[in-house]
Amino acid sequence: MKNRENPINALSFEEQVFLEQLLEKEYSIIMRVTEKMLGESYLSLKDEALSELHLLMIRKIKELMRHESPEKWVVTAAKYIALHVKTEQAKYQSNFSDTDIDDVLYAEDVFEMALYNIWLENDVYSLLKNELTIREAQVFELMFEQKLSCIEIMQKLGVSESTVWNIRKSIKDKYCYAIKNKLF
Repeated sequence: MKNRENPINALSFEEQVFLEQLLEKEYSIIMRVTEKMLGESYLSLKDEALSELHLLMIRKIKELMRHESPEKWVVTAAKYIALHVKTEQAKYQSNFSDTDIDDVLYAEDVFEMALYNIWLENDVYSLLKNELTIREAQVFELMFEQKLSCIEIMQKLGVSESTVWNIRKSIKDKYCYAIKNKLF
């Protein structure tokens, strides 16, 4: 059996302190949001949801440290992770249709969904719309406003799935650049 290293050990001391302080500061809100999303499954799934949140925060630590509102990001991410964990549990306990499975939020989508919800709160789309290309604006609308999956967007726009993912990354990069350089 391969010995797995603790992912927190890969963080710098500064990153570890930032992560610990952020979790400590937002702990009660994270727990309330997680409990609300998990409902009656709270006791059996809360540890899994919190572990997933912690791992996502470690994976995205650099972006999180630069984020203008890491507290909001963590709370929003906790909501979507709890939903994902609950949906995954339900998927294995009962028969889901293909449509239901397409609606599941996967971990790689959590960062983008959390970011999008913060964008909505700060009306970032109206601030960014002049910076987005026509294709980026189309993908933004289809993915986040119409809630289409990457495959649905790919089919609707006649592009590859990797193109959709690259456009998503481009949108996120433009937003992060704008925040970093205080263009808003």
